[in-house]
Amino acid sequence: MPKTIEFPGAREGKQEEREIPRKTILEIGSAESPVFKKFQNEPWLNKEIRNSNFFCLDISHGLLNKMESFEEEERESSMKVIRLTADARTLPFPADFVDTVFLLDVLSYRVLPRPIEDPQERLQYIQPDSVPINQEMAYRNEMLEEIFRVLKPGGKIIMGDSYSIRDPQAWYNSLRLLKSDPRYTRSNKYILNNGKTVEIGFLKKKKKEQTLTKTA
Repeated sequence: MPKTIEFPGAREGKQEEREIPRKTILEIGSAESPVFKKFQNEPWLNKEIRNSNFFCLDISHGLLNKMESFEEEERESSMKVIRLTADARTLPFPADFVDTVFLLDVLSYRVLPRPIEDPQERLQYIQPDSVPINQEMAYRNEMLEEIFRVLKPGGKIIMGDSYSIRDPQAWYNSLRLLKSDPRYTRSNKYILNNGKTVEIGFLKKKKKEQTLTKTA
């Protein structure tokens, strides 16, 4: 189990009569551009990220270092952006801690089992058939189980893919696993992204009483 990092607390500044706790949001595979930049004109997203500790996670320290500052977005949305270099298969969060996980343009990519900072080496690794399908799915299963572990009961996964699918079989298998997982409830929403229609899937981790009702 990785060492757990320390997390920022409630919103700093003038105290209100009743302080609203910050949400904890985790985006996996942020690279240079987090989701609130890709979908910055979507009202539902602005509402989702408001008053949050927003963790931009990527296994590549180099890519995160290329990320610009987001002072304006932080001010407008009362959020705190935190860059975090970590492996999505061993997330440095306690169980039942995260309110929302973003998996946008992640399942269409390839799960990296180690940091690959060299651009040419990374490009070679993410090519189709560079990894046997059973090995790739093993990596993905580890990531999906970690996401389930850190999500709060009632917490959400928001996922979608707008770019080319690097490994169609692994992508399809991952979607099938998530959408058929009885530990989640599911609904879909469609949004517009750069002139393309993108399906955004919402999965919600069932609360304990919901799971007991289903199995009773």
